Amino acid sequence: MQRFSMGIPVEKEKNIAFLIKCVKMNLKILLEVFLMPYVISDECIACGACAGECPVGAISEGDGKYVIDPDTCISCGACAGVCPVGAPQEG
Repeated sequence: MQRFSMGIPVEKEKNIAFLIKCVKMNLKILLEVFLMPYVISDECIACGACAGECPVGAISEGDGKYVIDPDTCISCGACAGVCPVGAPQEG
């Protein structure tokens, strides 16, 4: 005999998979809203300390200052922690 919950068949494996998808979607949305990638201000002296500290390699040398790839940045703040002039800031 099939069990129902709120008119929907109860299939444990499918329901668990559905819940996991919901959690992942909501987590992605929360990360996009609350974790803004860092940006490097014009205070940058191009010393490269931030690039060496970034755990995901999101920082590269740009034109006169270093730049952060917003799609790669995980907002960990490691770059800001080593910068001697405080150029990396939350975007």
